[in-house]
Amino acid sequence: MIGLSFIEKLLDGASVAHLPLEKIAKIKHGKDWKKLASGDIPVYGSGGIMGYVDTYSYDKPTVLIPRKGTITNLFYVDSVFWNVDTIYYTEIDETKILPKYLYYTKPNN
Repeated sequence: MIGLSFIEKLLDGASVAHLPLEKIAKIKHGKDWKKLASGDIPVYGSGGIMGYVDTYSYDKPTVLIPRKGTITNLFYVDSVFWNVDTIYYTEIDETKILPKYLYYTKPNN
């Protein structure tokens, strides 16, 4: 069919509920990392990986959302990580949406 959007073609007529972000994910704050010991767990900030520590803040697939300056610079993370206070992580309700799908529905620049 002419004029169908990419999403409409992808769904091929399947019914989809459109929910606000607050219904599918909880947005959580990052924390300071300066007093943590060095390790192999990545520390994310709004610009990406900043360093590595020995503990994590979350251990499930998530979408990281920068707090300021680079709001469209989202990250999909599916392993343990620590995040600082310049970037949020999301606790995603996987019964409503797949984390990677949420990442790919990010806004365009």
